[in-house]
Amino acid sequence: SLATISTGGPTSKYSNFSEFPAKIKIICGIFMLLGSINFFLHFRALYYKRSSTYFNNEEFRFVLFWNLTLVVLIYILIHCDHIIGGDFNLDFVDIVVAVISATSTTFFVDFEYWPEIATTILLFAAFLGGSAGSTTGGIKISRIIVILRYGKSCFKDEGYLLHTLPVTKGEIYESKFIQTLIFTFVSFIVIVIGLFIAYYTKDRWLLLKN
Repeated sequence: SLATISTGGPTSKYSNFSEFPAKIKIICGIFMLLGSINFFLHFRALYYKRSSTYFNNEEFRFVLFWNLTLVVLIYILIHCDHIIGGDFNLDFVDIVVAVISATSTTFFVDFEYWPEIATTILLFAAFLGGSAGSTTGGIKISRIIVILRYGKSCFKDEGYLLHTLPVTKGEIYESKFIQTLIFTFVSFIVIVIGLFIAYYTKDRWLLLKN
């Protein structure tokens, strides 16, 4: 249970969860899911004794939706692979635990015999990770939400004073593209200058001068 809360580390078995009964898998899956949620959200829910605290949080809803979507997708992929002649098959509980194990970056599941497309999807899910303020790895779901909000505010009418400015969407895309190019170019120049200053110390300048 301590390893599932910290969302990392192998189990005591070589084959990970394969040798454990379904009840233990379900318990560990619950703990892994709790570990992938913002710990401050747990604190608020316990302090105010309100379970609605979870569902009022956009990131929590996104994490649940993301996990449920992956469970359905992986279930379909694995059973389609089994139907067309593949030897690999899993129960629904194993698939749920495997998805939570990937999204929480715990990886208590042995993916050696999984279909390649399912493994690739779960690796991508692990790259996204869980909530900010949790023990999961990845880039965090909160950053995905921020990116989506930024895109909504920049590329839709409400981002420009309810479309009162005389600009078209094509001009908006063009301006954002130019801004991105300028920001990338300036960032690259700053990095190069910083590396140049860090590398060429006073002794190296004297050596070059001589």
